[in-house]
Amino acid sequence: MVSEHGGASLGLFFVGKLAITFAFNSLYVYTAELYPTHARSSALAACSLVGRLGSVLAPQTPLLNMYVQALLYGVCSGSAALLVLLMPETRHARLPQRVADAERLSSAPPMSAPAPAPAPAPAVPSVRHLSADT
Repeated sequence: MVSEHGGASLGLFFVGKLAITFAFNSLYVYTAELYPTHARSSALAACSLVGRLGSVLAPQTPLLNMYVQALLYGVCSGSAALLVLLMPETRHARLPQRVADAERLSSAPPMSAPAPAPAPAPAVPSVRHLSADT
């Protein structure tokens, strides 16, 4: 069965690897935007430590049953995808400088739709000034 679809499974493997790389790089940048400036490097180190613990435990998963592996990976990736929805939106936001700024970032309402445009100003008749240069 595997030999019949070897090229397709290899292609899917590389697409999956590419998606994992995109997600890792995006989350690394996004995580840096959540922490205040004075705690950013320590917080990134703590987040990286947790990620590396997963890298240490990943080679042990072949010892598990195939269905337990699939369930483990599915639950971890599904819960991570749902938890990302709870994170604050940082698009067009200034990076927090203090802890109070980071707390304000997390309590800001999500940007689901752009703010309504302000009402147009009343028309003012334009006055044309003539000079020797025009």
